[in-house]
Amino acid sequence: MTATQDLQSTYPPNNAVRVGVATRNDDGTLSVSFQGEIVPSGWLDLTGQISLGDPIAAVRGESSWLLLGAVRTAPVVPRVATSIVTSSSSTFTALTAVMSVTATLKANVTYKVTAFAHFASTAVNDTVTARIRQDTILGSDLNLDPNILITSTGGVSSYQEAEYTPTIDVTKTFVLGAQRATGAGNITLTANSNFPSYLYVDYVRGV
Repeated sequence: MTATQDLQSTYPPNNAVRVGVATRNDDGTLSVSFQGEIVPSGWLDLTGQISLGDPIAAVRGESSWLLLGAVRTAPVVPRVATSIVTSSSSTFTALTAVMSVTATLKANVTYKVTAFAHFASTAVNDTVTARIRQDTILGSDLNLDPNILITSTGGVSSYQEAEYTPTIDVTKTFVLGAQRATGAGNITLTANSNFPSYLYVDYVRGV
């Protein structure tokens, strides 16, 4: 059997599905192997983003067609990493890391880092500043929510997001930090199973 015949034998029949195995290439990228053969293939874009001219994957069953989405040259996953906190932090006043999330990112791909948190104080009308930072609590800011006014000791919510585009493939940590800006109370990140806090990394664009 020739190499061409070997490759063709790995193809599924029309209208059929075949399961392959993820394989790492010499350059570190991923391919899919079917019966030991690397088959040229694309990756389904799970974000649902479609533009004019995009190749679109479809499955045919007799006269019915199911469109699956755009096909890309590299894997595209909407949610890359998630951190969920369901218990309150210790009290603090100085800048403190209250959440962190670590994600494996691809070079020249843009990601969104989103933080949703709930802050409370032992004193009414304290203000809090929350920051999304790179790597550690001492890293540079990506965004911040300044002067979060705590109108009651029950606390208030904070939402912020930032985009980040690495220049190399990297495993990257993002930190949500917070500190008392004004007032005299002690601050906490408040959370439980009924109102958790979140720190997400999502795919935005690029391959």
